[in-house]
Amino acid sequence: METLKPQAAQAQVQVEVHRPQQPVTLLTDAQRVEQIIMNLVGNAIKFNQAQGRIDLTVREEGDQVIVDVADTGPGISPPLQDRIFEAFNRGADDISRGVQGVGLGLTMASRIAGYLGGKITLDSKLGVGSTFSLHLPRNGLDK
Repeated sequence: METLKPQAAQAQVQVEVHRPQQPVTLLTDAQRVEQIIMNLVGNAIKFNQAQGRIDLTVREEGDQVIVDVADTGPGISPPLQDRIFEAFNRGADDISRGVQGVGLGLTMASRIAGYLGGKITLDSKLGVGSTFSLHLPRNGLDK
């Protein structure tokens, strides 16, 4: 999160990290998990609004570790939600908002999550915001 602080400050977006009281153990590729989280938080900053907020929450559910990245951005319309993980899909109004990128970040993040035995899910409501959740098996390297 330290790496993304300047980007969040420039966008006037507050980022809060919520961790469990006890450390979470996850046997997986730490660099790839960091890459996914950086992408999800980076997108939440880019697509948020000034004075917006991002809550990054780490939680455990059964044999999974879940990282939720919730933002207060404009949300994603239902038709676009079905295609958000497709390559080169950036949403209909991204260009008008001046957001740079080619639309590969979520595609790559989703593929990496799958490689690690996990997945990324989306819950979004227009005008409210979006939550991208990274679900990873606790013992992902035991395959």
